[in-house]
Amino acid sequence: MSHNNYTHNTANNYEVQIVVDANPTGGVGTSVSYTDAGVPYYMLEIIPTQQSPIPPVFAANFTIDGVVGNFYWDENINPTLTSYPEPPPHGIFSQQNIFKTYYQLTGTTTSTDNQPCAGPIVFDNTAYVTGAFQTDPAEITWGKIVLAETYEDDNGNRYVNGAQVPYSSGDSSTWVLPSVPSNANFTSNSGYPVKIRAYVYLEYAPGYTGLTGNESIDIDFDEIEPIYGCTNPLANNQNLNATIDDGSCIFGGNTYGVDIDVSIENSPSGILNGDYTDGSTYSMGLFGTYTTVNFSSGIGYGNIQLEGEQLAGTSTKTITLANTYAPGDLVTELVEFFIYPSYNIVNFLGTNIYYNNVYDYPFTGGPSNNISTDPLLLQRMFWGWGDSKNNLTAASLRIRQPFIFQNWEEPNYIYPSNSSPIFSDWHVVDDPTGFQPTQLVDFPNFVESSNQGANSITSSITAQEIYSSNYNTYPAYEFYPEKIKIAISLNFTMPIVSGYNTSHVIPVNIYHNTENQGDLNFI
Repeated sequence: MSHNNYTHNTANNYEVQIVVDANPTGGVGTSVSYTDAGVPYYMLEIIPTQQSPIPPVFAANFTIDGVVGNFYWDENINPTLTSYPEPPPHGIFSQQNIFKTYYQLTGTTTSTDNQPCAGPIVFDNTAYVTGAFQTDPAEITWGKIVLAETYEDDNGNRYVNGAQVPYSSGDSSTWVLPSVPSNANFTSNSGYPVKIRAYVYLEYAPGYTGLTGNESIDIDFDEIEPIYGCTNPLANNQNLNATIDDGSCIFGGNTYGVDIDVSIENSPSGILNGDYTDGSTYSMGLFGTYTTVNFSSGIGYGNIQLEGEQLAGTSTKTITLANTYAPGDLVTELVEFFIYPSYNIVNFLGTNIYYNNVYDYPFTGGPSNNISTDPLLLQRMFWGWGDSKNNLTAASLRIRQPFIFQNWEEPNYIYPSNSSPIFSDWHVVDDPTGFQPTQLVDFPNFVESSNQGANSITSSITAQEIYSSNYNTYPAYEFYPEKIKIAISLNFTMPIVSGYNTSHVIPVNIYHNTENQGDLNFI
C-alpha cells in the first residue's frame, strides 16, 4: 500500500491521502488493518495545505459522499467533564451539527450541541451498503468513516490518542481522544488541527471472494462552507449558525462582582502534615532539658490567622473586587492579603501584653548553631528547632485547588537570581525536600472546569515572607517572618453567574504545614 500520493482540489484548503493496496483482503503485501471484531479498515490523512489555514480544517465541518457526520460520547467509558469529550486546544465554538449521547441508567437520549470537539466524528454509509451496493458492480465500498483531529503544540508535541488505541475498537464512542496539558502552547498554529486522521472501514459485496480486477473506492470529502459570526454563548449577539468565531462578539447587560473567600483550614483530611510542639521535654545533654510549648491545646487553627491586629485575627475573610464584570469579560486583577502567626496574651503587672507566636531557637546563634546539617539526622532537634518548629513561613503553607481537583498544592521555592528573591533567614541549608527555602515561593495556578475543559484562572500565586526589624524586642524576628503576603493574579473569562447570586465566588483555602521545619523525633 502506498501513502505517498495525495489528491487536491485547488478550491479547497486541504489535500486527501491516496491509498493503493494490492490485496485489500489481507495477507502478504497488504497494509489493511482489522478492528478487534475483525472489521478491515485503512487509515488515511487529510492535511491542511496552509501552515495556518483560514478557515481552519475541522473534522466536524466535513461531509463524506453527502453524508453528515455525527458524534457519540459514552460517559460510562469516558467520564471526563461529565459526558463532554476532551476539548480541542483552539477552545472556540467551531463545529456544527455535532451530536453527543448521554448514557443514563434509564436509557439514552441524544441532543444537538455546538460544543467543539476533536472527534471521533462518525459518517455512516449504511443506506448505500444495504441498498444500491447490493446490486452495483462495485466489489468494495466504505461502510463507515471516522474522523479524528490531530494537534501539535509549539514544541512539536503531537496529541492524537489517549490511553487506548482508538481504531482497535469499532465502537468509536469508546475511543479515548487527546488529553492536552493546560500548559501546552499553540500560538504557532492557533491551536487548529495540523491534520485529520480518517479511519475507513470496508464493506465487501455479497459473495465476495477476492478482486476480479482493479477496484477504486472514490470518496468525496467536502467541507461545509463555514459561517462566520459570534459563537460565544455568553455574548449578546451569539450566532447559533456560526461555525467560525470572527471576533465580533458583544458583551453587556448584567454585571457581577467577584468574591475571594479566604479560609484557614484546621487539619484538613487527606494531607500529611508536620506536628506542632506538644509540651514535650527534650534532653539537651550537658545543656540540660528543654520543654516545648503545648501547641495542641487551645489553638484551634494552629499558628496561623488572617490579617487582624492582636487577638482580632480571624480564620475567614471575603475580599470583594472593586470592579464588576459582565459574562464574557476578561478578569485580570491582583488580589493581595496577609497571613500572620496567631497572637497570644500575657498579663504583666496588671497590663495585658500581646505578642505574635513567633519563637526563637533554643540557643543563641540562629539556625547555624541550632539546626543539624547532617543529612542522616534529617534536621532533627540537634540541639534544635525547639518551639521555632511552630513558626509560620512561606514554605510551610499549602493552598488547595478551589474547583475540579481540590488537591492541596505545595509551594515551589524560587531560587535567588541576583539578589531577589533571597533565601529565607530561618534556614541555612537544604530542607528535607532537598532545596533551601526561599522568602518568595509560588504555587501552581488555580484551575476550573468548563465545557472547554480545564482552564487556568490565575497567572501566578505567590507567598512572600515579610520580616520585621524589631528583633531587639522580639528576637525571633531576626530569623522568622512577621507575616506572609499572599498575591493571586487573576486571569479568567467571567462566567455566567447562575441563580440569584450576585458574585462569582473563588474559594481560597490555606493550611499551615510544618513538615519541612525539622523533626522532633530525635533519638
